[in-house]
Amino acid sequence: GNVTPMDEDRLSRLSSAKRLSASFSEDRRSIYWDNGIPRKDFSRTTSFAVTERQADLANHKRAHSAYTSDRPSPIWPVSKAALQTSPTPRCLELSVHKRPPSTYQPCKEVRLSKVQ
Repeated sequence: GNVTPMDEDRLSRLSSAKRLSASFSEDRRSIYWDNGIPRKDFSRTTSFAVTERQADLANHKRAHSAYTSDRPSPIWPVSKAALQTSPTPRCLELSVHKRPPSTYQPCKEVRLSKVQ
């Protein structure tokens, strides 16, 4: 589009550098420095303090006292009574899949057309 004189004036103001604050110091060190260059002494390291609870959480979880690890296989025999029983009405109700809401609309198919 056309650039008006008012737009040119605004663009020139936006493109010019801001004036520096009177309190600006060119050689001011970072606030994270301790009034000087960091020391290069690596003989001292950070010491960590661990609470008793943290030390307990770092240990492995203990197995239940009644746990026995003598299962030869994850497959075990099923009794004849369990094989011949019929499911309860509640079990049958829970086995039916959930129907989508009445307001549900399936995704629309994407149609690709050849561009010539």
